[in-house]
Amino acid sequence: MVINFLSQIVLFMLFMMVVHGCWVYIQDHVRKKKIEIVTPSQIEKYEKMIDELQQSHSQSIDQPTTTEQEEELCDFVNSLL
Repeated sequence: MVINFLSQIVLFMLFMMVVHGCWVYIQDHVRKKKIEIVTPSQIEKYEKMIDELQQSHSQSIDQPTTTEQEEELCDFVNSLL
């Protein structure tokens, strides 16, 4: 009785594994896969964003530090000593 029940469970699990394997095979080989198409307008948009970020980064590097920041830095270093 118990062996019959366990064998049914094992057979059911094997059946489910075969069905799942078939489903995965169908998804991978039969169905058409979605392909994302990148449009030129999207490329231009992201190139513009990259240019703006590079310009803002270069501007922040070119700006000299203010005397106020230098004073705060000196005060901080003096407080550590």
